[in-house]
Amino acid sequence: MNKKVKRKWLKALRTLIKDGGYRQGQGRLCTIPNDPDSEESHKTDYSFCCLGVLQNLYHEEKGTEFDPDHFPDGQQSPEVNEWADLNSENGKDIHIGDNFLGLPEYEAYSDHLAEMNDMGANFRTIANWIEKNL
Repeated sequence: MNKKVKRKWLKALRTLIKDGGYRQGQGRLCTIPNDPDSEESHKTDYSFCCLGVLQNLYHEEKGTEFDPDHFPDGQQSPEVNEWADLNSENGKDIHIGDNFLGLPEYEAYSDHLAEMNDMGANFRTIANWIEKNL
């Protein structure tokens, strides 16, 4: 993973909301306030999954607008993966352990992070995982 992008991502995930950090959400890269399709539509601010934070950092750096509705299925855009250098062989798939036969099991980094996020891991826990594994 690109070291500069990784530092930005880790900092963003570890910054508290009261200090200007991101509000964490689940199920989508970004939940728009008052979005009728969202369970979090009653909240007054945008909320992001950990991958949405990375997507937003990309758009901030490029000076482009992040349109959450363009990625409703929660998939990371190829441009962001390229920018973050997560298209490389070791960035795509990660070893998550061994299966019941004792064979190594791999999963796409984005699937693993999305699952961590949506199963309730907070941004700090996710940042620690990213720091160690990507």
